[in-house]
Order: sequence, then C-alpha cells, then structure tokens
Amino acid sequence: MLDRITIRQQVRNNLVAIISMIVAVSSLLYSTWRHEVTEDQRTVRQAGFEILRNLGELQTIADHAHYTGDPSQGNPVTGWGRVLMIRDLSRLMPGSAQDHAGYLFQTWETESAGLGQNTPSSERITAAINACREQTARSIASLD
Repeated sequence: MLDRITIRQQVRNNLVAIISMIVAVSSLLYSTWRHEVTEDQRTVRQAGFEILRNLGELQTIADHAHYTGDPSQGNPVTGWGRVLMIRDLSRLMPGSAQDHAGYLFQTWETESAGLGQNTPSSERITAAINACREQTARSIASLD
C-alpha cells in the first residue's frame, strides 16, 4: 500500500523552500515599494531645487524693476515666465508648497504692475517670494 503523506508532513519536508519563497516575495514587494518612494522623493527634490532657482531669478527681476527701473532686467513680463514655472512645478510638491506658489502667483498678478512705482507692491512680492522659498526649502528638508 502506498504511504499517504499528510499535508503536515509535506510542509515539514518543504519548510525551507516555503520560507525561502516568503522571504523572496516580501523582499521583492519591499524593494518595489522603496523604489517608488525614492523616485517620488527624487521628483519632489528636483522640482524643489528648480523652484528655488526660479524664485531667485524672480527676486532679481523684481529688484531690478523696483530699485534700478531697468526695463530690460526688471521686466514684469519676464517675471511672468518665472511665476508660471514656479506654479507649474509646485504641482509636484506637497500641498503647502502648492499653496504658497498659488499665493505668489496671485501676488504677482496684482502687484507686478506697481513695481518701480510703488514700494508696498515690491514688499508684498518679496514677502510672497520669501514665503514660497521657505516652504519649498522645508518640503525638501522633510524628505527621507
């Protein structure tokens, strides 16, 4: 008569193979998850650095418009390109950075015409740039 092998005996006989399979699958799942998190953080980090660069350029444009009145270097139309780039890149950032970029957009929209003529306009734009810069830096620093 054939010996009947019970499930318990089969598990005991193949325990090493079963454990190896569980470890392999869980390692694959963890590795995939970690890769996705790393890629998301890389995207946020790159967007953040690009936002910071554009904020610096926007501040330079605002300063030239306000302090020197130079229409070639302080052109608010050129500033629009920076503001729009900042707003678009902020969509890759956490929510609070998006909010600050939206506020910067609104501030530029209402105050850019007053650059060079109105000190409060320049101060409000600079404050919005600084707030966006601080939040972007905090978002980058909070990454693992």
